[in-house]
Amino acid sequence: MRRGSRAVMALTAALLAGASTGAQAQSQPKLPQGFMAAQGALSAAFQSLNATAASSWFADSAIVDFQGEIFTGKRMIVENWLPATLGGLHSLRFAESTYTVNGEEVTESTQHFAENEEGTQAGNHRVVWRKVGGQWRVLRLDVLPG
Repeated sequence: MRRGSRAVMALTAALLAGASTGAQAQSQPKLPQGFMAAQGALSAAFQSLNATAASSWFADSAIVDFQGEIFTGKRMIVENWLPATLGGLHSLRFAESTYTVNGEEVTESTQHFAENEEGTQAGNHRVVWRKVGGQWRVLRLDVLPG
């Protein structure tokens, strides 16, 4: 798979980070205060293909695992992964997310659909969120094949 195609799928998944911004299903756990606002903002940044806006939601120590390719630290994510991923996309959409709350962390899982010049590619992603300095931040983003 070409780097551009992988980048497109990564962004789609990424975004990271957030899939649905709509109402949660009845079976979803109670989410911590302020979480959905952060998740919704990251989702909006990814869906608008705005790398600058998306970058603000990653913790300094964040890790992105894009199908085995590891990007460690916010700087590497911002300088390498986000531009390569978002730059190759025409659009990015998300299915409804599911959430798991484990202590201070919220794990979000969803399916994404990234469109580039080769068509639409589906994949899955998992985002681990935690409050850092009082703000919700992405600690880890795993982009998985569809």
